[in-house]
Amino acid sequence: MGFPMDFKVPVSRTQMFRQFGNSVAVPVVEAVAKKIVEKLEEGKALKK
Repeated sequence: MGFPMDFKVPVSRTQMFRQFGNSVAVPVVEAVAKKIVEKLEEGKALKK
């Protein structure tokens, strides 16, 4: 989920599962955003 390996959860297990279930997988979003930027830049290069 993008949390560091030494991350400690300061809430109950129920709240932990709820929070993790509602969280965004940051590394996945970052990778998708980078690919989108690459494709947009390729499109600009083709138009020149």
